[in-house]
Amino acid sequence: MAAMYQRRTPPLPVFEEKFPPDSIMYTDAFKAYNALDVSDFLHRRINHSKLFADRHNHINGIENFWNQSKINIAFMGD
Repeated sequence: MAAMYQRRTPPLPVFEEKFPPDSIMYTDAFKAYNALDVSDFLHRRINHSKLFADRHNHINGIENFWNQSKINIAFMGD
């Protein structure tokens, strides 16, 4: 998700525009995601320094998804 907004722009308005309420949001411990704790989203946080994965949920799967999405979007634009 980091590629979807600039660092100075809070992520919550972007998330609210792109995802329906009650969506489950998995993030790392980046402070900008704290706003999700008081939003309409169900926020699950992975602290990489304490826990890399929680059963089948892990940040690498999400990061891989967005990386592949960016590649496919760039390919379709050519």
